[in-house]
Amino acid sequence: MDEMDIKGALRDITVEERQKWLTQHADALKALQVPIFCVTASCLAHDCAYFNSSGWMLLNLHDSNNDMQVTQAAAKLDTPLSNHLAVLHANHWDISFGAFPVAMTLGSRKLNHPFPKEAALSAILALVLEIGLA
Repeated sequence: MDEMDIKGALRDITVEERQKWLTQHADALKALQVPIFCVTASCLAHDCAYFNSSGWMLLNLHDSNNDMQVTQAAAKLDTPLSNHLAVLHANHWDISFGAFPVAMTLGSRKLNHPFPKEAALSAILALVLEIGLA
């Protein structure tokens, strides 16, 4: 599969590579004249599937409020019109995915993702409407 760069994909999710990208694109991001609302997540090791806990521990060396996949700094954009609205108590997958099929959980009980995604999205959209951006 020529279109898949597995090593590159793994490299791109490292703290160093994300920070490098944000630094390289800082001027372009700051030139954006659109409001950006950042909603990040934070979790503890026991909130992660057992096979993600080692990644959480590695990220914890950089940021104790990581979401098991990215640090707070990598999850936020620094622009003149950006605002950090909230830190959600959830891991990265909780706010991103629905429940995994049982056959794909590898025995973990942490992959049902109970975070209320629809309610969170509704609240964000209500805010956008309330401040007149839609």
